[in-house]
Amino acid sequence: MPTVAENKYWNTYAWPLDGDEWSDQAAACGAPYAVWKQSLVDAFIAPHIDANAAVLEIAPGHGRWTPYLAMTARRYIGVDMNSSCIAYCRKRFTRFSNAAFYSNDGRSLPMVFRESINYIWSFDSFVHIDRATTDRYMAAFARILVHGGRACIHHPGHPDATQRTRAWRSDVTTESFAALATRHGLHLLAQTDSWGPDGRFHARLYGDCISLLEKP
Repeated sequence: MPTVAENKYWNTYAWPLDGDEWSDQAAACGAPYAVWKQSLVDAFIAPHIDANAAVLEIAPGHGRWTPYLAMTARRYIGVDMNSSCIAYCRKRFTRFSNAAFYSNDGRSLPMVFRESINYIWSFDSFVHIDRATTDRYMAAFARILVHGGRACIHHPGHPDATQRTRAWRSDVTTESFAALATRHGLHLLAQTDSWGPDGRFHARLYGDCISLLEKP
């Protein structure tokens, strides 16, 4: 199971397509990658942010999702434990005057003010984050979200042992993620492994789940 230290791997990863090389989940849906990616934006990003929103992205990597967030929101913050990713994003996204990028310890968000964020997004990151570290982040979410603010997190759901090893998934499950959210006073609005027309798109390749949380 991946640890915080082992997730430093992404500091030296080559990032040949800036994160867009991970197209296997799109292929599992039988969809072109660009269509699959836009479906996630339409289902989980666009409905939750507007020009007044302050948005936080956990682990942007090389900015796979950053433009979809920063081009709409009033303010965008990207936080990644890997300093090479932060350095890259700062250079790549200089055109976004509303964007700022920070390194963290892979567990906490001290650079983000209390009750300052309207929306938190993270995809393909929490699937590699263990339960104890996810708990730490949940505490931070409860602190930094405004009342009515939301978080949309892609995380492990019910991967079997083979999936967990092959896809480097953590020990978090659909139920344990929900329990951690509740523990920190966050409301679980939805958990799903499919979206789009007739559930065409899904996250079942590795047994993943996408959870939508809200701070009351």
